[in-house]
Amino acid sequence: MLLILYLLNFLDYGITLLNRGNFEEANPLTRPIIDNTLALTLLKLVLVPLCIYILWRYRDRVVVKIVTVVLCLVYLYAVVLGGTELALNIKIARLEQMGALIYA
Repeated sequence: MLLILYLLNFLDYGITLLNRGNFEEANPLTRPIIDNTLALTLLKLVLVPLCIYILWRYRDRVVVKIVTVVLCLVYLYAVVLGGTELALNIKIARLEQMGALIYA
């Protein structure tokens, strides 16, 4: 489950980078640094994995198992929402490009 959490965090990071400027960041911790690639990278690829490591160290505790499941659900929601937003932005860009070609 912790590996899934790590992978979802990595996907969330990639989708966040691709969607920057096209959506409003919902995460209050990420919102102030969304335009700072270095800070965002440090948060998503260093700080979050360190927190996941802490969860791994205490993985036998019931509370950690519950927290891990909740975090996986939150990240899954973020990835699905961000992926949908990205797909819609790509679709809109293609439609705009087709419209520009038609009216050119």
